[in-house]
Amino acid sequence: MSGYLPRPESFKPSTAALDTPVLFCHGTSDDVVRLDWAQLSEKRVKETGVKNVQFKIYERMGHSAVPTEIRDVLKFLAEVIPPN
Repeated sequence: MSGYLPRPESFKPSTAALDTPVLFCHGTSDDVVRLDWAQLSEKRVKETGVKNVQFKIYERMGHSAVPTEIRDVLKFLAEVIPPN
């Protein structure tokens, strides 16, 4: 959520992490973390072989959260975390 890899060239996931699902969520109006930084981070994560990477962009959202983003995160977590 509004994140990025500050040093993408040093990102090297373990073999086990290649199967860990990743969700990037970012707003088009974020004035703290630039959208292109997040997009470059997504690209780098995919380049390293991480298999399940999703990227969602929210129009006019700043460095905050909106209900749609929260719903998307909850849906993602429900899909990737096994039930009890």
